[in-house]
Amino acid sequence: MSTHFSDGIAVGTAGYPPNPNNPGSIGRGSAFATAGPGVVASPTVIYRLAALPTASSTNLAAATTYSGAAAFPVTLVAGTGVTQTTLFGTTVYDIVGQFGERSIRAVAAGGAGGAGANTVTFAGYDMYEVPVTGSFAGATSGNTVESNKTLRYLTSISVTGSATGSGVSFGVGDKIGFPVRVNNASDFMVTNSGVLITANSTGFVAADTTVPATASTNNVRGSYTLQAATNAANVQTFWINPIDVNTTSGAYGVVQA
Repeated sequence: MSTHFSDGIAVGTAGYPPNPNNPGSIGRGSAFATAGPGVVASPTVIYRLAALPTASSTNLAAATTYSGAAAFPVTLVAGTGVTQTTLFGTTVYDIVGQFGERSIRAVAAGGAGGAGANTVTFAGYDMYEVPVTGSFAGATSGNTVESNKTLRYLTSISVTGSATGSGVSFGVGDKIGFPVRVNNASDFMVTNSGVLITANSTGFVAADTTVPATASTNNVRGSYTLQAATNAANVQTFWINPIDVNTTSGAYGVVQA
């Protein structure tokens, strides 16, 4: 990720604007005299994710069986695009490989052996190495679901449910977490390998402002499901206009759960 935060108000060198009432002259009327010279610019954050590994159904855990009687811990693996490393003295799985965040994907086999109703709970750290806990309705027979939250480093996944099921696997999804709080689709633009995505509201989920945040609330800075699936080659670039850079919650969202 590369970023540039301008000052809250940046005074440029353009000087006074032209005077529309007297073409060809520089405006120095009372309105401009009080405003002063220069151009007011809002801050811009450039968020670039290059060649993200292809989303997977199994690169975190192969198909396994869980029991509804108690939480069933999932044995994690470092599959394609995932790196096992250490953070704060704990084994973690880096699911992004660069500054950024992605979702967890749960998949259940179809047919009689597929999973019944279940809940997935995961823990880890976001792109700023802040602890995150997420909980979402897991996949049922023949279905694929993405987590409500995103993170960079995964430490654990567990499953609970009302029945015993088999054929549940986990991988890395195509939902992306933002580095700063995004409240509206009109506050960012995104390109996929240089091609502008015009309908960027599709797949966008605004920052969740619930206080306190819980495991089941959405991303505190907002998220976006990529319209062009990851393929280990595409470059996703976001231009974000933060609305509030003067408070911690305005810039980075409420405190993570």
